[in-house]
Amino acid sequence: MIEPTPSGRVLHDSRRRRRVTALDLQSRKLQGKLSPSKTHLEGKFQPASAIVQNSRVIHLNFNKLTGRIPEELSNLPKVIALHIAANNLTGGITPFLGNLSTLLNLSLARNNLGGSIPDDLGRLASLNFLQAGSNNLSGIIPASILNLSVISIFAAADNKLTGSFPQSLGTNFPNLQIFAVGVNRFTGPIPPTLSNATGLLQIDFPDNYFVGRMPTDLGSIKNLQRLNVGRNRLGSREADDLSFLNSLINCSKLQLLGNNQIYGSIHSGIENLVKLHSLYIDHNMISGGIPIEIGKLSSLRQLYMNGNRLSRNIPHSIGNMTELFELRLDGNNLEGTIPSTLWNCVHLQVLNLSQNNLKGTIPKEVIGLSSLSKSHTWQLPKLGASFYEGNLFEGTIPGSLSSLKGLQDLDLSRNNLSGQILEFLQGFIFLQYLNLSFNNFEGEVPRQGVFTNISSSSLLGNSKPCGGIFSLQLPPCPKQKKKPSPTSHSDDWHSDITYKDLHKATDGFSPANLIGVGSFGSVFKGMLNDGRTIAVKVPNLQQKGAIKVYIAECSCSSVDFRGNNLQFIPNGSLGNWLHLKTNEHHRQLKLNIFQRLNIAIDVASAPEYLHHHCHTPIIHCDLKPSNVLLDADFCAHVSDSGLAKFLTQCTDTYSQNQTSSIGERGSIGYIAPEYAVGGAVSTYGDVYSYGILLLEMFTGRRPTDDIFKDGSNLHNFAKKAIPEQVMEILDPTMLLCLFS
Repeated sequence: MIEPTPSGRVLHDSRRRRRVTALDLQSRKLQGKLSPSKTHLEGKFQPASAIVQNSRVIHLNFNKLTGRIPEELSNLPKVIALHIAANNLTGGITPFLGNLSTLLNLSLARNNLGGSIPDDLGRLASLNFLQAGSNNLSGIIPASILNLSVISIFAAADNKLTGSFPQSLGTNFPNLQIFAVGVNRFTGPIPPTLSNATGLLQIDFPDNYFVGRMPTDLGSIKNLQRLNVGRNRLGSREADDLSFLNSLINCSKLQLLGNNQIYGSIHSGIENLVKLHSLYIDHNMISGGIPIEIGKLSSLRQLYMNGNRLSRNIPHSIGNMTELFELRLDGNNLEGTIPSTLWNCVHLQVLNLSQNNLKGTIPKEVIGLSSLSKSHTWQLPKLGASFYEGNLFEGTIPGSLSSLKGLQDLDLSRNNLSGQILEFLQGFIFLQYLNLSFNNFEGEVPRQGVFTNISSSSLLGNSKPCGGIFSLQLPPCPKQKKKPSPTSHSDDWHSDITYKDLHKATDGFSPANLIGVGSFGSVFKGMLNDGRTIAVKVPNLQQKGAIKVYIAECSCSSVDFRGNNLQFIPNGSLGNWLHLKTNEHHRQLKLNIFQRLNIAIDVASAPEYLHHHCHTPIIHCDLKPSNVLLDADFCAHVSDSGLAKFLTQCTDTYSQNQTSSIGERGSIGYIAPEYAVGGAVSTYGDVYSYGILLLEMFTGRRPTDDIFKDGSNLHNFAKKAIPEQVMEILDPTMLLCLFS
């Protein structure tokens, strides 16, 4: 039976007078020194030492235990599992642990243990799980441990261990499944007998000093899933260094050869690695071409061949790897053009083709990839980083680049590209790095987005750039007389529109075109003859205060009809996107975290302008999600200024004389507390409303929800969750968008 306590679990064997068989205290945030001879670790858990001595399984992982491993632990005659990983234990591994003759599992990882691994652990004849990674252990692994034939998992990565492994390692460890000794200081060759451990699933040897050839018979390990020997000194400087690859047809993750000294070329036999997910053979001395057969690796997701001596063309078959999301071929001698078939790699997020001898234009098909989204929504492209520098590309930047709104890094430097610097680049909200240097670009440099912080070195070596931010010190652009555009009327929302136009556009203000009804009127959707979609606001003059609202906004065109014709915002209100599952077209309404952040920034810019950049400061007085409209690009527009106040005197608080369009001061739940007791209108009221709006955006809860009817409120609800429970109050819809 199990008797839970606030500090953990004590498991009893009911057949043996309720003796303790397992003690589970992992992830309980225990503190202090570890001493089973004491009766008090922390809190209410008070095991007697006699009970602890009868324990068979002890879990103390993920706590804050300090001090040395106590020698008293060696007095546990029946223990089969001892887990004290992820604490703050110091000192060395006590040799007395070798007395635990029944021990099967020993986990000491992620502490601050130093010194050498004691030879006494070799007396644990039944040990099949040894985990000692992420400590400060040094010295060699004792031969007695390397002869424990029952070990299935041996993990000692991220230490300072030295020495080499015996050639008989695989014979000594016939039951080995995971062997992880990366990030140490091991030397010598990789033992060829590893293939005798036919049950191996993972071999992790990266970041050591291994030398020599890779064993050629690793293919006999039928279930090998992961092989990582990157960043060593492997290689024989002979042409057949890669010949062992052909036998690894069952390996799904060959993160194996990066940063070594492997010579030779990639053979056509690579087509047999059909289960491969990741292939890292970067920074070696591999030459020749990329074989056409590589296109048969349809499950491949990551391909790193950068930093080699590869030549010839990039094969068109690479477009068959439709699961690929990282492709790095930079730092080679590849020639020819970029194959347009790359557009088939619809999951591609990182593409680096820099520092080769590629030429021609950058294919619009490759730049397009328009069905993808780095933010896990259908509107944004997925490609997050794209590098083309140091090639021979020519022509202009393809306009299809505008669809890659998820780009974070774009490097087009040192090519022969020409034409204008496209303005849409300043609208890439995720773009952090842009390098256009040493091309033939000309014309005005944009001033927004990534261009607000661009350095002069990113534009160096171009023809005639002009304008841009002041720090670039570029010459001003020559003024050009603007020619009237035949389509300018369709972009002018202030052109004259008659009542007849509005009547026709809305089909006689038909209920079928009714968008919504507010406190002071209705809004209809309409389409003008020139194709513009508009929203027509018609005040209800019978409603008290409606005339004042009308005067405060703008007038229409006739004496007996009053309405406002405005640009139609197709994505509706932020309130609908936060609280409705679908719209009238049954489309799911979901906003991911990046969209919410951008909307929050857009909304903040509205009161900032009203408060600080108007001749007479204006207080909006009704900031809330239903008054935030989202256009086709999910740019936020703050609407409904019917409650706005004009401040006739500017002071630090803007709290003196006001002229109000109507007497109300906001909506319940969003209104500043001081307004409820007659406080003067100020900019701080908008700031408070904006704060509530932010909380609603990221928690998905309205300030008027039922859970806040007991005297609590949204502000305190969020405050109590900070900092440890933030994930628990976030809008689940946002999290689903993030991880889907």
